[in-house]
Amino acid sequence: MAAGCFSEPVEPNVSGDTDPDASTGAQTTNDSGPTAGQSSTGGVGSTAPTEGPDESSGTTDGPGTSGTTASGPVCGNGDVEGDEHCDGDDPQGAACLEDCTFTCLDHFQDCDALPLSGCEIDTATDGNNCGACGHVCASGVCQESACAPSSVAHGIGLGPTRITRVGDTFVFDESGFGRVLSWDLGDAVAQELVSADLTGSFQRFAVANGSVVWLDRNQNAAQRVPLGGGEVDFMFAIDDAGSPFASNTHLYYPTTELVGDLQVSTLLQATHDAPASTSAVASDVPGVMCQVVAAAGRIVWTGTDFENPVGSIPAAGGAVQTHPVLSADACNRPVFGVGPSIYLYGRVLQAGPFGLISHNVSSGVSSMIIQEAGIGELGDYFVSADGILADVGGEVRAYNLQGDDPHVVAELLSNSAGRYLDDQVVMWTEIENNEWTLFVNERP
Repeated sequence: MAAGCFSEPVEPNVSGDTDPDASTGAQTTNDSGPTAGQSSTGGVGSTAPTEGPDESSGTTDGPGTSGTTASGPVCGNGDVEGDEHCDGDDPQGAACLEDCTFTCLDHFQDCDALPLSGCEIDTATDGNNCGACGHVCASGVCQESACAPSSVAHGIGLGPTRITRVGDTFVFDESGFGRVLSWDLGDAVAQELVSADLTGSFQRFAVANGSVVWLDRNQNAAQRVPLGGGEVDFMFAIDDAGSPFASNTHLYYPTTELVGDLQVSTLLQATHDAPASTSAVASDVPGVMCQVVAAAGRIVWTGTDFENPVGSIPAAGGAVQTHPVLSADACNRPVFGVGPSIYLYGRVLQAGPFGLISHNVSSGVSSMIIQEAGIGELGDYFVSADGILADVGGEVRAYNLQGDDPHVVAELLSNSAGRYLDDQVVMWTEIENNEWTLFVNERP
């Protein structure tokens, strides 16, 4: 028998009013007189001395042998009985103590609360219990009790133009040309929703009513595919389209035409249930309308009009309003709407530094969130209600929504595109030999 887990045996507590113990065969007494095995002079509750084990029962007189006393298990007999957690042998990932309980070793933990399985989880390597029971790594990889990044997709070019999440599914594209892919949280690799020969060239995409929607510039068409995969569906023809946008209730499609020598844009609207039935909600907007977001109860767009690069309409419909925002490269740099503000690349003052700025659509106030220390220091970025993920000085950093409390997520060798952050995960790309790799890890 293994060492450890020993204690002095406990004498049976023989009561005067109980029934025979059917599980062990031990006899008890009552007030009617002596029973077999009871001394005629010892009185109620006393037992006659024996010369060895009572072969008619499982009860023994000393430690180290199998069986239990009438009052319960005997710690130290080598058998795990009753409420003992162990008895001599060490359970998995644990050490058995002298009172027949165990203690977990190092980074092992008892996550299922079942004594017989011991401390069954190695929290240093278990992706579903990383560092602690129930701590699930978004990447599925746990190293030295901490979640580690894992790669889930590869592609050609700089990286996805957009990454969006629907439930536990993440959707992203291949640099605005080529494939559309999806990745489910916890899966090893991403799945292809649309192959490269079916997408054409497009600027970003939208997800609405269980479908991925994009505006194909090669075929001048609005197209969609089910979020779970399937056939590509042609919805309607559209020329010179920008990036589609999905609010909670509607889809928006910006389109541009040449009127004389001027470029003029129109914003089309459709419901989620009828995405191909469009109507114009903003017309004759100067310049190319590139991106559309929602903020402060308004539908906001950015474009190439130098004097008024940002405009909006009430979400319920109404007159166009322009906003004095000093944006830069509003067609290529991403724009996000969070709460009352839009977030985009630009500057607060005409002669001021560039960086990621916020503009409160209601108050008209712009604020610097992440300022560039030098030209080109700020790379790609993503903004949500859960914070900001931005490339700054060769590092991918996670910030709060005010641009404070930075945490380094990864170091980059070159600029790339495709960022995502929420309260659970971060996603970013790294480039080597004109091929990008998408990584995922838990939110720092």
